[in-house]
Amino acid sequence: MSQNIRKLFEATQAVGLSADLDERVYARLEQEQKKLAKRHLLIFGLADAFSAVGLVVSVFYLVNLSAGSGFYNYLSLFWSDGGSIALYWHELALSLVESLPMLGVIIFLGVALILLLSLAKTLSNLKAFYYQTNSFA
Repeated sequence: MSQNIRKLFEATQAVGLSADLDERVYARLEQEQKKLAKRHLLIFGLADAFSAVGLVVSVFYLVNLSAGSGFYNYLSLFWSDGGSIALYWHELALSLVESLPMLGVIIFLGVALILLLSLAKTLSNLKAFYYQTNSFA
C-alpha cells in the first residue's frame, strides 16, 4: 500500500518547474508588501499631519466659542465663590452644560478620534514595514 501512495505522490509532482520558483515568488511577494507598506505609511502619515493641524484649529475654535458663550464665566465660579456652589450646584451644573459649545466639542472630539486612529494605523504600518525589511538581514 505504501508503494501506491508513493506512486501517487510521484505522479502529482509538477514537472518542468524551476527549482528556485518558490524563492522568487517569496521575494516578489516581499517586494510587493514593501511597496504596499510604503504607500500606507505615506497615506496615513499625511492623514496624521492633516489631523494634527485640524486638532490645533479645532482647539482654537473651541476656545473662541467657549469665550463667546460665557462658559468661562460660569466655570470661574468654582474658584471665586465656593459657598454659592455648595448651595446652587445644580443650577450651576445646568448653566455649564447649557453654555458649553457642543459644536466645538463635537468637532474637537471627532478630529481627535481621527488623529488617534490614523496614528494607530501609521504605527502598525511602520512596525510591519520595519520588521519586514529587517527580517532577512
